[in-house]
Amino acid sequence: MTLAIIPIIFLALLLLGVPIAFVIGITSLATVMIQGTIPLNALPQYMFIGLDSFPLLAIPFFILAGLLMSRTGISGRLIDFTMILFGRMPGALAQVNIGTSIFFAGITGAAVADTAAVGTVLIPAMKKEGYPAAYSAAVTAASSCIGPIVPPSIILVVYGIAANASIASLLIAGIIPGVLMGLSMGVVVWFQAVKHKFPRREESYSFKKLLIAFINALPALLMPLIIVGGIMGGVFTATESACVAVVYSLLLGLFTKTLKVSDLYDVCIQASVVSGVVLLIISAAKFFSIIMVMNHIPAALTNLFLSISDNRVIILLMINVLLLIVGCFMEISAACIILAPILLPVVTNLGIHPVHFGIIMCVNLAIGLATPPVGPTLFVACKIGKTTIEEITMAIWPFLLASVVALLLITFIPWLSLVLPATFIW
Repeated sequence: MTLAIIPIIFLALLLLGVPIAFVIGITSLATVMIQGTIPLNALPQYMFIGLDSFPLLAIPFFILAGLLMSRTGISGRLIDFTMILFGRMPGALAQVNIGTSIFFAGITGAAVADTAAVGTVLIPAMKKEGYPAAYSAAVTAASSCIGPIVPPSIILVVYGIAANASIASLLIAGIIPGVLMGLSMGVVVWFQAVKHKFPRREESYSFKKLLIAFINALPALLMPLIIVGGIMGGVFTATESACVAVVYSLLLGLFTKTLKVSDLYDVCIQASVVSGVVLLIISAAKFFSIIMVMNHIPAALTNLFLSISDNRVIILLMINVLLLIVGCFMEISAACIILAPILLPVVTNLGIHPVHFGIIMCVNLAIGLATPPVGPTLFVACKIGKTTIEEITMAIWPFLLASVVALLLITFIPWLSLVLPATFIW
């Protein structure tokens, strides 16, 4: 009876629209009060334990670095550079949209920020060249989901904390899967561009133009290179790389005079609010996961999966379906920190590396950012593109299908996730 209360309370609060951190906290509190196995005064201690981790410092620093880079107006330079690289391909602006999202992901690591920064420029440009509004918004919303996979990635840091996995390895492991997602969407655009005769840019691009665009975009491109190169070279840890990213973003903004000293207060306040929300979720979810372990739910779920099948392929497919459904309804950080400790024993019994599973899990949940009914990138893209949620939902499904194909390759070809950590970290 006690265990049945947990999902009932959780789902009821979720359906009522209660913020996810309070959903987790209230559910945990109710369970403790019903069971009486943990004194109430221990609750704050357990929640503090969830935050008492040095690697967690990477989250506020990565958020701050992303906000500082966004203030520098660097997205325009990235778009110009990507335009020269992909501008003559079929579906030129749609390909540029995807390419820019990959580059921009290496700056912010956040899908919604990607949608807002890239979409503000490219969605109106695509509409002007004759692309349907819903299609323009759909490309932007779908490609923004690459943001949480390519380093710096907040969700991979969250998973690393929840699963006690190497954050440096996770950040490096996300590079190839992120690019693979972009390539899969690019293939979709290619076929759709040929079928619907989307406009192709005819202007010629010389090496000189490419060089100038590259130099202009270089300050933005250097940030992910510094982070990844520093981690791979053993110069600094993943947490230290976040601090380096903040210093680099700050110096870049002040040096180029795109960031004023007076802007720093607003940026720090915004970063504090965003970080506070994420860290509150992590704190509450830590206590929730302790309750789960005390009630042997991870072991019960492992036994449930293995009772259905002991086939590795079937179990992985079931987990993927579960995560895709969860991603449609639940905030990505909360879903990760709650489900990672529960599902990790299942996959470790199958011999799956925790880093590989981390990429599988985060790609699943990232796809949910662009799926109805609560996909945040959908609503941001809708607002920018001035289209409806129904229209963008119809336009986005080929891109979601392409992302699922990429997900299956990532799931069943571990090399895609593990080759870079194995080469540079382990």
